[in-house]
Amino acid sequence: MSTFLDLIKPLIINYTIIIALTYTVNMFIPFNGVDNQTLKETIYYAFLGSFGGILCLFFPIEVLGNTNFDFRMVFIIVVTLYSGVLSGFITFSIISIARVVLVGGEFALIGVIVNAIALLSALLFRKAYAKKSSVFKVGTYIYLLYTTGVLITIYFYIPFLSVNFYIIYFTLFYLTFMMLLVITEKTIQMNERASEAIYLEKLKTVGNMAAAFAHEIRNPLTTVRGFVQYLNEGENHKNLKDHAPIILEELDRTNKIITDYLSLAKPSKVSYETLNLTDLAENTIRLLQPIASYKSVNLSVTNKSNQDVFINSDKNFLQQCIINIVKNAIEAVDEKGTVIVEIMRENDNAIVEIKDNGEGLTKEQLKKIGLPFYTTKSKGTGLGTMVTNRLIEQLGGSIKYKSVKNNGTVVQISLPIVISK
Repeated sequence: MSTFLDLIKPLIINYTIIIALTYTVNMFIPFNGVDNQTLKETIYYAFLGSFGGILCLFFPIEVLGNTNFDFRMVFIIVVTLYSGVLSGFITFSIISIARVVLVGGEFALIGVIVNAIALLSALLFRKAYAKKSSVFKVGTYIYLLYTTGVLITIYFYIPFLSVNFYIIYFTLFYLTFMMLLVITEKTIQMNERASEAIYLEKLKTVGNMAAAFAHEIRNPLTTVRGFVQYLNEGENHKNLKDHAPIILEELDRTNKIITDYLSLAKPSKVSYETLNLTDLAENTIRLLQPIASYKSVNLSVTNKSNQDVFINSDKNFLQQCIINIVKNAIEAVDEKGTVIVEIMRENDNAIVEIKDNGEGLTKEQLKKIGLPFYTTKSKGTGLGTMVTNRLIEQLGGSIKYKSVKNNGTVVQISLPIVISK
């Protein structure tokens, strides 16, 4: 019983190392096969595979004299098969150095030779394995070549151990090797399916946006076409001055839709500079005062932090975001309504909060804010809100919408602070 427990404990530890390391690595650097790897990923896999192999060195299946029997070679083979020659050679080198330096002993050189046999076995069958004709078949060939090489080495250089031990160890090695191959294959398949699902979802989104875009463009163009057709009949052209403002308004709306759509499709490059957030907000609100005055809306800016707040951001991008939000707020309130822009500081973040006392939004409407072409305005498109959300994200910030029906709306922009004086 004690012999069984002595064997099963390190076996469980080794399996835990292999499974946990495989899934953890995939979470941060998803496996996509050797053909799709960058040099950085190749080196990452090499070092992480080496780390797994070194852990196996510290928890061998059996230590007989100065000889370690462990599963470090599994990592050398699998890394070579899935990450390429460079990655395999780096893994082999690091694990071999660890075998000599950390474990040592009179059979340290034999340990390095065994590592080399593992690397050579993987290299000889790497191209055949890449065809994926049969993972089990090619994997078994690699195992047989490796086992033959190791047994010959052991026969000449290490005192003979019991036949039962060799049977148990090499059987466990085969099962462990095949288990890691299967886990890696399944992980790659899951990654491919996830990538395909994301790609299809993007295609669906693009299709929906294209259809909505065409619909939104068609509305003002239909209006313009109707007026042109009307003015082309009889003496109606004499009424051009009466209808020209409407035609120009519809053309401007078409231009805005196209501009917003292009901002979403191809974002501009961010140009960072240190900005005084209060000054930026005041200058932006000054531009919007004529619109607010026309509707008799009280528009104001307040710095609640009682000090200047500085951020590292793009002036034009941030100004566009504030303009979009404040214009929406002005349109949402009744005549003589109120729109307040508040600047404040929370921990290491600068906050721009735009409040209005308009009719607010329902929970259902609030959930849809930012979706393609969703709007609560009769002549809106929803693109302005999408552009705003995208720009804030580009600037490294976040945006939140809070609203209660018949109780106004609050839009909160959060950006990292550079320095506050």
